[in-house]
Amino acid sequence: MVERLVGGSVLTVDWGSVRTKAFLLDRADGNYRLVAAGWAPTFGQTFERDPLKGLQESISRLEKATGRRLLGAEGIPLLPERELEGVDFFTISVSFPPPLKVMLMGLSDISLEAARKAINCYYAKEAGSFSFLAEESRSARIERLLRAFTENMPDLILIAGGTEWSNPEPLIEMVRMLSLVYPLYPGPSRPPVIFAGNSAARSAVEELLAPITQLRFVDNILPSLEEQVVGSLFRELEELYRQLRLSEIYDFSYIRSTLSAPLSPSISAFTTIVRYLCSLYGLERGVIGIDAGGAYTVMVGAKPDNFCTAVRSDVSFNRAEFLLRDPARITRWLPQDIDPEKVAETILEKSLRPETIPTTKEELALEAAILREVLQEAFSVAQEPFRALFGPELAVDMVVLTGGAIGSIPLTGWAILAVVDALQLSGVTMLVLDRLGLCSPLGSLAYLHPEAVFEVLERDALMPVGTLVAPAGSAPEGTIAMRAGITFDDGRYLEAEVKAGDIEIIPLAPGRKASLKISLSRGLSLGEFQKKDVVEVRGGITGIIFDLRGRPLKLPARREKIQKWLWGMET
Repeated sequence: MVERLVGGSVLTVDWGSVRTKAFLLDRADGNYRLVAAGWAPTFGQTFERDPLKGLQESISRLEKATGRRLLGAEGIPLLPERELEGVDFFTISVSFPPPLKVMLMGLSDISLEAARKAINCYYAKEAGSFSFLAEESRSARIERLLRAFTENMPDLILIAGGTEWSNPEPLIEMVRMLSLVYPLYPGPSRPPVIFAGNSAARSAVEELLAPITQLRFVDNILPSLEEQVVGSLFRELEELYRQLRLSEIYDFSYIRSTLSAPLSPSISAFTTIVRYLCSLYGLERGVIGIDAGGAYTVMVGAKPDNFCTAVRSDVSFNRAEFLLRDPARITRWLPQDIDPEKVAETILEKSLRPETIPTTKEELALEAAILREVLQEAFSVAQEPFRALFGPELAVDMVVLTGGAIGSIPLTGWAILAVVDALQLSGVTMLVLDRLGLCSPLGSLAYLHPEAVFEVLERDALMPVGTLVAPAGSAPEGTIAMRAGITFDDGRYLEAEVKAGDIEIIPLAPGRKASLKISLSRGLSLGEFQKKDVVEVRGGITGIIFDLRGRPLKLPARREKIQKWLWGMET
């Protein structure tokens, strides 16, 4: 357990797959603030694949920015602070190690599909599968299981199957088969087993597997055909990721000797911050967090009493090759025609040289279109758990955006629009942006130094973008779809009319508030806000975003309309 500490300067690092970002936090006028940031390519400019170089270089750049010595002669952080050198605390969030390779075992295709969905909650990917209920002999089943087990070389095995009131015997028989083939595993270390099936089989499973492997029990991921439970699986995958992936990093004496808290997987740290924001501001409808990184696209949903996560390790801004099969998915979001070869060139360029940046608005629009489709593809694994948590309309109080893919688009409005379009956000939603990528590093610091986390989140990390007002449903394009009376907190009053199919921006600066009286045309709804006489909204660098394009969103036949949307969001 990490002891909570107060006071002192902090060096916190996000060790990503593309960039490593270092941040110095310290007191200024009685409050913790971000002093400076430095970043470097994680694997340097060569093909040495040495992440330690990127870590040291990011801190060296922080030294240059602050004029403060942070590294000792051997490239090791100086702790504790002394005479304006070094820092008192040093923490790291990390996401560059590869995902866990998980072999899935299920009684049926239904069990396997539940297991596939379940492992999407963490840094994990499928490495082979075995379905028990196939029409074949016992010997054929054992042979098939052995082949799947030895050919795929998994890091761990996940066993699923049987609802809570079903007969456990078939599940026990499947585990008995595993106990027979398990000693034949050819790898240097045999994979642990997570049992996530019918709890009635646990005693028999323990008797069969506990003597030969590391065995972990979690809640049945499919207790009934209508329900899926992954909370306890998330925690076990987190523990195994630390054990099987992060332990390799501890081979660096650099890490072992200086960290003030254990290495934190970035998804765990980001989840901590999203849940913290939900609790801090009492956001009953919940918070969605999106981290669009170089190797992973992470989506976190949180309500005061529950949370869920979804991860795509095969789909990210720098891993968008799946779009090469259908370039029209990208070109449909562009305001002008483009050569499909240019689309392919951009996708491949991002995969080979992720640090490249667009130099024209046309290139920027293309990258924003790629981001839309990447997020939409990643959201495919989040839709089910998110809608179970938030409801079918996906109406939440706040959306937090971070990650290199979002931060690399200099027009904030275009990045925001890509997210709104990909998730089809509706209702009244606060939008905040973590452009520097501070959320995960702060999450790694949360249990060690909560005071610094709270103050830096409030003042430096989260940039308020504004409030999205997006009714669900549809109305005839070109007709007046919404009328709004806007009372600003300084007493000014404004009336606005927005046509169906349009986006309108009303400037409202960060820190300012306004009250809306909204009237919608038939066919449109703001859900629970429809019943309120007044809707309170907050400002940001964009302001109030009235999105009357309808939900579900239908792309217009005319490209000029898309150009109009982009012009409206050039902030």
